Amino acid sequence: MIVTVGYTGLRWGEAIGLEHEYTGPQEIHVEWQLRELNGRFYRLPPKDDSYRSPDWEPNLPVDLPPFLAELLAAQVREHPRQPCGCASEHGGSGRYLFLGPDGGHYRRSNYCRRVFRPACDGRHLPISGAPGRLVIAEQSTAWPGTSIAAWPPATDGTGPDAVYAQPRGHGIAIIPEDTPLACWLPIKIGLTPHGLRHSHRTWMAEEGTPEILAEQRLGHQVPGMRGLYTHVSDRMRAELKQALQTRWEEALTERAAIYPRSPVPLLDGLLTPLRIEKRAAEQRLSRRQTSRQRSAQKNREKMISQIPPKSPERRSQTPKIGRTARSI
Repeated sequence: MIVTVGYTGLRWGEAIGLEHEYTGPQEIHVEWQLRELNGRFYRLPPKDDSYRSPDWEPNLPVDLPPFLAELLAAQVREHPRQPCGCASEHGGSGRYLFLGPDGGHYRRSNYCRRVFRPACDGRHLPISGAPGRLVIAEQSTAWPGTSIAAWPPATDGTGPDAVYAQPRGHGIAIIPEDTPLACWLPIKIGLTPHGLRHSHRTWMAEEGTPEILAEQRLGHQVPGMRGLYTHVSDRMRAELKQALQTRWEEALTERAAIYPRSPVPLLDGLLTPLRIEKRAAEQRLSRRQTSRQRSAQKNREKMISQIPPKSPERRSQTPKIGRTARSI
């Protein structure tokens, strides 16, 4: 869901309100959003009627780069098409692409406070004026480890009482004393789910995407003559999809360079081809080095074989004058 928001620029309500029938093999159609009001979800048109669909002006769906099209196709296949529990309250099919573990919808405030911001900031958000607690990970599995319950800060002082006490409570697993632990470093301090929409617009600016395509992709209108006389072409759309695909591949390569595995099954599967490619490259390099070493060894042996063996110096033969004289 977060990757989809980052690489399409969807609003939060449009992301959690994306239904199966509006997800195509190469594009998604934004015709509805889910709006949370007083604890209830309502199925409403997108903000300011900012439709992105071939059935609504300007008849422009949200194009998907190939990697994201594959991810969403797998999401559709692997998750049941059962309607959410509140479908009868707000209408529609209720078959949403992104549902929580309990079959309900992610609530923006809770998701941001409990999941998104701790990952971005490296700390949990402050509660009741208390400082935010660090995000602690158990590292006995794979890097960067599995997040565990946050520990309270150490007590004041430098003596033996200045220790971290594990949290206790129902449902909190006790971590053995010899378990290796670490704290997550911040990824992007202050980032919010809506900030990913800003990021998507920034990426398009970096890639030189035409303004008309960038604004209509986000559901904005281009005012004046620029919006009246400029139209989105197929070439613009193809170039943007390719630019987003390249950006994703570069990001995945940078992640694999940090560590080639992940405790998150989805990410670990995405890293698998890079691990295989790296292992094959290392094997090719090893074979080349071995071949060079063997070639060098053969060259040395050949050079040694061409050196003539050492022979004792011939004695200088002094002519025997007497014999020569007699022979004459």
